[in-house]
This record gives sequence, C-alpha cells and structure tokens, in this order.
Amino acid sequence: MNQQSTKEKEYDDKFEIFSKWLDTANDVNNSYFELFETGMPILNDHIKGWSDKVTLIVLMEFIVRLSTIKNGLLQLGKEDNYYSMNVLYRSFLEHWLKATYIWTRYSNEKSDETGNEYRSLVRIGEEVQYGISLKRMSEIMDLESKNLNVWQHIIKHLPSLKDTSHQSVKDAVANFDYKNIIRYLSEHKAPGSDFIPALVSDYSRLSSFVHGGPSTIDSYHSETDDHFKQSEGMIRFAINMTAVHTYSVFALTLRENTKNSENMKEVIYKLRKIII
Repeated sequence: MNQQSTKEKEYDDKFEIFSKWLDTANDVNNSYFELFETGMPILNDHIKGWSDKVTLIVLMEFIVRLSTIKNGLLQLGKEDNYYSMNVLYRSFLEHWLKATYIWTRYSNEKSDETGNEYRSLVRIGEEVQYGISLKRMSEIMDLESKNLNVWQHIIKHLPSLKDTSHQSVKDAVANFDYKNIIRYLSEHKAPGSDFIPALVSDYSRLSSFVHGGPSTIDSYHSETDDHFKQSEGMIRFAINMTAVHTYSVFALTLRENTKNSENMKEVIYKLRKIII
C-alpha cells in the first residue's frame, strides 16, 4: 500500500470513529431539544409575571442563539468541515461568555439593569462603532463624510438619545468587552468559570480563523493533526454549555413564578442530565 493510500485509510478510519460518536452526540442533542420545546412555552408564559422582563427575554434569546450555533457545529462535524467549525466555535464561545455574564450579573444584582444595558446601550454602541468604521474609511478615501461627528449624527437620527451620554454608552460597551467579562465571571465563580483558563487560550487561537490568519491554512493538513478530537471537543462543549445555560434560565422561573412549577421542575431535572 503506497503512502497516499495509507493516509487515506487512516483518515477514513478516524472519520468512521468520529461519525459513530456524532450519532451519540445527536441523540443527546435531540433529548435536549425535546426539553427545550417543553420548557420554552412555560417560560414564555412566565414572562407576564416577571418584573425584570427585558433581562429574561435577553436570556431566552441567548438560549436560541446558542442552540442555533450548536446545531451548526453538529452539521459541520458531519461534513468534516473543520475550518468552518473553528470559525463558528469562536462565535459560540463569545455568545456563551455574554450569556453567562448576563445571567450572573442578573443573579447578583436582581434587577433589569443588565438586560436594559445590553439591549439599549450596547446596541447603540454597535451603531457608534459602525459609524466610526465608516468615518475611517471616508478618511482613507478622502470623502466629505470624513469630518462627521458620529455621536451627534446618531442623536440627529435618534432624538430619544439626547439625554443619553456618550460616556454611558462607552461604559456599557466596556462591560461586555471580552476581557472584562472574563474577569467578572472569574471573580464571581460563574457557572462554567472553571473552563475559562482553557477558553482564554482557545479564544485567542480561534481569532486567527475568524480574521483569516496565515497559520490557519495548517488546519487543512489533517494528516499532521488529529482534528477529529478537536472537533469532538468543540461539539461536546457546545452541547453541554447550551444545556447548562438553558437549565440556568429555566431555573430562574421557579424563583418568581410558581405557575406550572411541577412541569418546569421536571424539565430542569432532566436538563441536569444532558451531558455528552
């Protein structure tokens, strides 16, 4: 058997083992989805009785976001699209960090401030950043808009912001900065914070995939690296942490609303067993 054939057989053998593991992962994911479908209508109904609706809705939205990315990772795993998995997993980590930060801050502060900050000020911050990017491009191309005052321009189109200071927006955006989130989660012993040291390394390495770094081309040389183990690790973390976040959000409903509490308790109990 020539060298090329040996490498092809080695790849096929590893992919077969990985595919069998994926079948197990999909079974676990299907079990999660059944619990998700059972719990979400109860959670939607409970919103009516909550005082901190904005934060709860934001946390619910992150359940959907994390679940969507998780499913994408599973699909890419089936296709053995390792490069795209790295790009998407980097996004999953950022979503998970933000979701865990919001949940932890809400649990500590017990107010709607976190949800409002994320939904309003951080959204405005995104618009400001977009405007700054356009201004920089205008400066490069020597366009008339190079002299644009981004903040004043935004207020002009959104008069409701006239009583909002630019500094308050900057402060809110800073709270959701990756490094500040890491620091907060570590200091407050947030769910999953034990994984943070490993995630810091992964987060930095995966940024190269997002931004098209030169070293990422090495990922195509699968014969020099057992990428199936890394693919398994990404999918495993995505499934487990999506379940943990969903469990954490569902558990909040029992604190302020006892309606259908027995049904939600059963869902929560089963979610604790979702692990791959």
